[in-house]
Amino acid sequence: MASTVVTMTGFVEYARVFPENMDSNPDFHPTGQFNMNFYLETDADLQALWDSGYPKTFRGTSRLKTPKDGQAGYGIGQFVKLKRDNVNDIVDTWGGPPSVVHWSGDKIGQPWSMTTDGELGNGTKVRVKMTVYGSGDRTGSRLEKIGVMELVPYTSSTRVDVDGF
Repeated sequence: MASTVVTMTGFVEYARVFPENMDSNPDFHPTGQFNMNFYLETDADLQALWDSGYPKTFRGTSRLKTPKDGQAGYGIGQFVKLKRDNVNDIVDTWGGPPSVVHWSGDKIGQPWSMTTDGELGNGTKVRVKMTVYGSGDRTGSRLEKIGVMELVPYTSSTRVDVDGF
């Protein structure tokens, strides 16, 4: 099975990429998943994604999404969902959180800590590295590394409806 590594620059939304905020919904990800919406910065980044063999559709639905809330989004205004399983049943090193590092200033390449450096808020600018593997209907991808270029601090958006819930 051939694989291609692709790097792209863009912006994150709903980044759950640390063990402390992993997506652990048992209905969809019984062993957990690290994922985020990734808004590509430029059309060149989008072209690099397609050139890597990343599938444009999955079961007839476009992988390139437009925000549902009517907002403009970031970068080119459209996103793809990048993900990595917490547990990979085939190869242990293909599971677990992606590597998150500093990608600016005097700490380039040093590990990023959600506790001390902060959680990645919507609009944080990053450089990502992912692997695309397989072909045709059997093409998959795995988020490998995230380099934080410009942090937008995470802010909670707890919403309370009229009835108190």
